[in-house]
Amino acid sequence: MTYSPFGLGITTLGTSQASKFVSVDSNGDLIIPDSDKFKFGTGSDMQVYHDGSHGYLTNATGTLKLATETSGIAISIGHTTSEVTVNDNLTVTGDLTVNGTTTTINSTTLTVDDLNIVLASGAADSSAADGAGITIDGASASLIYDHTGTQWEFNKNVEFAGKLLPNADATYDLGSTSLGWNDLHMGSGGVINFANGDVTLTHSSNTLTVAGGTLATAALTASTGTFSGVLKTDDTTDATTTTDGSLQTDGGLSVAKDAVIGDDLILLSDSSVIHFGGDKEITLTHVADTGLTLKHTATADDKPVTLTLATGETDIAADDVIGVINFQAPDEGTGTDAILVAAGIAAVSEGDFAADNNATKLSFRTAASEAASEKMSLSSGGNLTVAGDITVSGSDIILDDGGSLKEGGGTAAFTFDGSGNVTKIGQDSPSNGEFLKYDGSKWVAAAATVSGLAADDISAGDAAINLTTTSGNITIDAQEGDTDIIFKGTDGSSDTTFLTLDGSEAGAATFNSTVKGSVFIDSVEIITNDNVTVSKGFTGVTTGGSNRTATLPAAAAGNVGAMYTIKKLDSGSGNVSVSRAGDDTIDGGTSVVLYHQHESVTVIVGAADTWYIM
Repeated sequence: MTYSPFGLGITTLGTSQASKFVSVDSNGDLIIPDSDKFKFGTGSDMQVYHDGSHGYLTNATGTLKLATETSGIAISIGHTTSEVTVNDNLTVTGDLTVNGTTTTINSTTLTVDDLNIVLASGAADSSAADGAGITIDGASASLIYDHTGTQWEFNKNVEFAGKLLPNADATYDLGSTSLGWNDLHMGSGGVINFANGDVTLTHSSNTLTVAGGTLATAALTASTGTFSGVLKTDDTTDATTTTDGSLQTDGGLSVAKDAVIGDDLILLSDSSVIHFGGDKEITLTHVADTGLTLKHTATADDKPVTLTLATGETDIAADDVIGVINFQAPDEGTGTDAILVAAGIAAVSEGDFAADNNATKLSFRTAASEAASEKMSLSSGGNLTVAGDITVSGSDIILDDGGSLKEGGGTAAFTFDGSGNVTKIGQDSPSNGEFLKYDGSKWVAAAATVSGLAADDISAGDAAINLTTTSGNITIDAQEGDTDIIFKGTDGSSDTTFLTLDGSEAGAATFNSTVKGSVFIDSVEIITNDNVTVSKGFTGVTTGGSNRTATLPAAAAGNVGAMYTIKKLDSGSGNVSVSRAGDDTIDGGTSVVLYHQHESVTVIVGAADTWYIM
């Protein structure tokens, strides 16, 4: 070994190596040649050396510890501009603080045992933390905190293997009024639950089912829809066209069961048709600007159309109205009487219905200045009763063979035989050869005062002529075939034919004017705020707020058939009591009370002491 004043010779494991020196330079630093090592331990387990390129601190056994013996003494590794490389695992038993600008981890998997990762640590507020997040390089994927909405922003899809749950029930929204989601994709059989399943929206076999509640929507568009429950809209918009209303369809509407319409049913098209029946053979068709046509569409023989007015009453009594057809002009601008029912036809029972009785009359009602009341009736027996005059515009009044013209009480005034001959006039039973004469109160059959009279003409005289007989008939006989018997007189200054008995029609009588009798009362009386004794055909009473009495005339055999109408005209609180005279009865009672404005009653003398309500 060569001696050097600055060198220390080294013996390697008992062998002297001339090239091995530990030198000390002028600064006192030890200088060790490359690849020479300081070894520590019995087995030289720890070594320190430099191989000419890198410096090494190695340990073969146990743990290599870089530590201080005193707490709080720091260890600094590396230069401020150099890198420190850990070639194997790094375990930090204390806190790891990285103060550099960028922390780069190139490992395949990063495992963190900590329960919380803090980003933007020390940020003063949300604004300072804006942009904090996680970015995946190469995928352009990021999870970034956005201060503007104080929210997390994902720029890629998010997949969940479990449930996506809010941290509080019924508190947070999925989306907002300004930021809504686009499509929601769910698998077949998927269910959307509301209120813990109280209401569910379920998909199955191309069907979306709402269960447990009601589907309410402002607008619903679909190609088809099937509802197992009720389809309901709470919107109250009236439908006036095909494009408004709370329920609209651009096509037809099919209803398998009953349809209930709460208000108007409007058919907008001219000639619109309502069909009835499985074969739709009965139709009700709109005729533009005219009205309606009810039709049976079948073309086979004996296929009439029938309109039946049916009542649901189960106990029909006398005078019950079974059905009515009324005619009215309710929109007439003058109001009052003008808007009342002007005419009508009613079917009225003539007695209690039973297994062997359904006697009914037809009541024909008209009005002049009133609600329509009965003016003519056709009884169940075919008898026609007319309250006013009968005007015949045709040539004849035709009766059955053997018929008669009778007064209101039913007594025959003219009786005919089967050959058209008048067999009886009045109540006398004439004898052969008697003539018709007036006895001061009525026409009777009596014998002529001459044995016979034949003349071509009897000239007008200057005094009355009486044709009388004390016995036998007075016969006016026009013997030539089809000759008439004509009764004439002077109306004012006009020569007028009053009555013609048509010889070619078996004596059919033609009256030039109305046929009147004592039972037809055709005058009007209006009583203002007072009681009244009824004497006119129509009596109108105003009450002036006090109860009033309208007393009927006595019902006698001589005025059977006389009819009177009494009407309350005003809206005052007073009523009008229509009362009997003496011991008369009105439908078995003593009076009829009219309470309401325009309420009226029509009564008729049925017999002595007896009034009937029409």
